Amino acid sequence: MKVVITDANIFIDLFEMDLLEGFFKLPYFISTSVFVLEELDDIKPIVEKLVNVIPVTDQDLTAMAQIDWPKPFSFPDRTMLYLAQVHQMMVLSGERRMMAWCKENALEGHGLLYILDAMITNKVCKPKTVCKKLRMLVGNNMWLPIELCKEMMQIWEES
Repeated sequence: MKVVITDANIFIDLFEMDLLEGFFKLPYFISTSVFVLEELDDIKPIVEKLVNVIPVTDQDLTAMAQIDWPKPFSFPDRTMLYLAQVHQMMVLSGERRMMAWCKENALEGHGLLYILDAMITNKVCKPKTVCKKLRMLVGNNMWLPIELCKEMMQIWEES
């Protein structure tokens, strides 16, 4: 079972796609920081029941203060990345900057398309269902890599 830590964007996108429950059926031990959980607003009660919430201690905060973080990272993002580094967890995030940071710091990191592919591979969802839901999200989410989304949907539709 893979041990992963997830940012708010992943939870929100999966909720909007109506695939959040399917995410928790993957063979992952899914965690997040208490501060990421606080960012989830309306979906917090749903996620809180399913995810392993990792507290951030005063020691953690002291150690985090010693790290030269890129300016765009929010405090919740920093807590998630710090915990990923300390516990050697795979990072799941929708932010390219976080993926770049993971690569620079020898952490495995993946985004939404990786999760959707895992849902298909692990038979949590059917390829056509994932394609339909991704098409809807692409229409509302300007941050997704459109060309890669189209490429993945073509692969999934042919499977």
